[in-house]
Amino acid sequence: MSLQDQARGIIQALLTDPEAASVEATLHSLLAAHPDDHVAVLREHLILIRGLDRAPRDGTGIATEPRAWPHS
Repeated sequence: MSLQDQARGIIQALLTDPEAASVEATLHSLLAAHPDDHVAVLREHLILIRGLDRAPRDGTGIATEPRAWPHS
């Protein structure tokens, strides 16, 4: 199985997982930007969620400073 196939499978699993519904719009946007490169989509998604994990948070756990896309 190629890396592209593995990335496609991971993305498909995320898109069909009800618990991952919050990332659906982002993944669709990334797929539109990289329609033939699922590795790039997965890479950009992972960079984005890692940035969100590092955002400062208030007492409720909500990020107080939204992170911009890495390529902004």
